[in-house]
Amino acid sequence: MWATAYNPAVAAATEIKQGNLSIKVAAIDDGPKIPAGISDGSVSATVAQNPAGRAHVGSAGAEPLVGPGMHRALPAP
Repeated sequence: MWATAYNPAVAAATEIKQGNLSIKVAAIDDGPKIPAGISDGSVSATVAQNPAGRAHVGSAGAEPLVGPGMHRALPAP
């Protein structure tokens, strides 16, 4: 199961663990319950997000369209 947000990932991992089900959960985000789920086997993998990094890359790509200076005004993550 691919859980695309923190709350659904926690809910899925909790239900799978309580039900002793053999479903694999791949989560997104790295709140405290997800690494704990990896440790106890109720979560198989996770992907941590980097919103500041995505904004930095997006502004660099937009700079040629809107003019110079936009990308440099944002601090790098």
